[in-house]
Amino acid sequence: METGNQASRDAYYDLIRGIAVLVILQAHAREIYPFQSDFIQTISLFGRFGVQLFYFVSALTMCLIWNKRSDENRKVEKFYIRRFFRIAPLFWLVIPLMPLYLYFTHQPYMWAPEGIHTVHIVLTALFLHGFWPDTINSVVPGGWSIAVEMTFYFLFPLVFVKIRRRDFYLWFAMIIFFFNVLFFQPWARQFFHEHAPQFDLPLINEFLYCNFLNQCPVFLLGCYLFYSDRKETLFNSRTILLPFLLWIGGAVLCWYIWDCDWRNVEFLTVFLCLYLFVDNLRKTGLAESSIISNIGEYTYVIYLANLFVIRAVGLFLARVLALQSGVLGFFVTLLISVPICYLIALIARAVIERPIQNRVNSLIRRLA
Repeated sequence: METGNQASRDAYYDLIRGIAVLVILQAHAREIYPFQSDFIQTISLFGRFGVQLFYFVSALTMCLIWNKRSDENRKVEKFYIRRFFRIAPLFWLVIPLMPLYLYFTHQPYMWAPEGIHTVHIVLTALFLHGFWPDTINSVVPGGWSIAVEMTFYFLFPLVFVKIRRRDFYLWFAMIIFFFNVLFFQPWARQFFHEHAPQFDLPLINEFLYCNFLNQCPVFLLGCYLFYSDRKETLFNSRTILLPFLLWIGGAVLCWYIWDCDWRNVEFLTVFLCLYLFVDNLRKTGLAESSIISNIGEYTYVIYLANLFVIRAVGLFLARVLALQSGVLGFFVTLLISVPICYLIALIARAVIERPIQNRVNSLIRRLA
């Protein structure tokens, strides 16, 4: 019975990953093929929140792994070894591809206004790029989310698993959110204005959105969801409904009274909706034998490769088939890019990930 439950849970997690990476791909395809309809264009923008879906499932997965290996010796060391070698090798391989990406974009590069230098590359390779505006996303396209993820991995055994009460995850998420909105964001804007005037306001705003402190409540909600009762819903549990209403109401007050950024309210609303989506998805049973679940097994490589592939496919379609814009170009790009990304992921699994995993397993076995 336990094996079956485990298989079902793994398929559920893979389903979330698959949905996340597909909506991210459509958002990236939409960037080169904007829709004429403002309404459809606005709806498609929500695809970027696929990253937060990744964060939800990452928190769920880490809680599951930690509990499953509760009796393991040298647990923290082994956790860090597994996470590091799961992320680092493929991420490092992508770093030299940045010039290729810039060639395909043909756009001014907002992430590094003074250019990419050795310090950007070093900080990115060390996963420290998430703490400064012109390093957070300048070397690896989409690399900001990897910086956030690795920060979560680092803190998980030290902070997250120390939380013994389930409800505290929810309240801690609220505390982090309001600290970020009321204190960190105003301080950071003033600091960069005084000490880093080369960073324009759009770059600073993107940094404040992408940094770990802003994304942290999503991980905490994922941990909260892991320990929740499957029969519990938003409307039959005051422990969820009341904090959610207080949270949104408080965010609106921060905007109205203290002139905080309205985007904080929008982001909060989106990731609370994502919480409800993920919570209800696990009750549907849709994960079984799903093509999307199968795609979800390979999302890390697909995520790293998708921007390069989509830009290359878009360039090819524009030059060969003269598809410059519109819905047709959008769907053709997706239909070509998804299989290519999946194929790259299969090759990477066989050639890179599996051999590394075998070596990591061997190292783990040697640790007492």
